[in-house]
Amino acid sequence: MNRHCRLAAAALTACVLMALAALPGCEAPKVKITGKVLKGGQPFVVAKETMVTLTFAPEVEGQTYQGRFKHETGTYEAQFPPGKYRVLYLITSPDRSIVSSPASAKEKLHELTKSQEFDIDIAAK
Repeated sequence: MNRHCRLAAAALTACVLMALAALPGCEAPKVKITGKVLKGGQPFVVAKETMVTLTFAPEVEGQTYQGRFKHETGTYEAQFPPGKYRVLYLITSPDRSIVSSPASAKEKLHELTKSQEFDIDIAAK
C-alpha cells in the first residue's frame, strides 16, 4: 500500500470514528433529578452571594456530579447516570459561615435510578 493510500485510509477511519461518536444514543443514559433544597421544611431561598454546592457521589468511587442550584426558588436540578448516590452539600454564606452535610450523609445511599423529584433537607445550624 503506498503512502497516499495509507493516509486516505487513516483519514477515512478518523472520519468514521468521529461520525459514530456524534450519533445519538452513544452516550450512557442519564437520569434528571430535580427537587427542592429544604431547611426547616421550607425552600432554602438565599442571596446570590451565598455559594451552594450540591454533590452527587456514586456508591463506587468515581466521577461526582454537581447539581445546579437556583437561589431565588431554592430548587435544583442535576443529570447523571442512574445508580446509588450519596448526596452532599456545602453552603457558604456571604459572612463566610459554613453549613456542610452531616457525617451520616456520607454513609446514606439514595437510589436515583430514574428521572424523579428528590428533595434535600439541610441540617439547621
